[in-house]
Amino acid sequence: ILAYPLFGHITDRIGYKRIFVLSMTLLAALVYPSMVYLETAGAVHTIGILIILTILMAALQAAISPMFAKVFAKEWRATGCAIAYSCGNAISGGVPLVAEIITHQVHNGLAWLFLGLILCGLFGMSLLYRTQEGVALVHLKKKPS
Repeated sequence: ILAYPLFGHITDRIGYKRIFVLSMTLLAALVYPSMVYLETAGAVHTIGILIILTILMAALQAAISPMFAKVFAKEWRATGCAIAYSCGNAISGGVPLVAEIITHQVHNGLAWLFLGLILCGLFGMSLLYRTQEGVALVHLKKKPS
């Protein structure tokens, strides 16, 4: 609960791009070993790993909101963010089923699933990182009224 406002403040101070890249890089580096370790860890270690991953996700979320605002032009910002968010939810709706299948069919399957999701995030990061202050990547023309 405290991590979101804290990382929001840090993001405001040092910039959303730095926080996004740092948190995504740390998440990418730690997710596979964490998932492998979770398969054999006890309760205390499991809680510790989940706290670390949750803190990294809080940092990532604090950086994503202002980043989305920079991706879309002002007149399309709310619509663009809503469509992107909805598409992300629609796509990720099948992840629990895929996680279940992969976990039972592949050794360290959950770790591989998370690694794949992190690679998708890194690909998205490479696209979004190109945004500049005040320059939207998506420019849609308004229809004349």
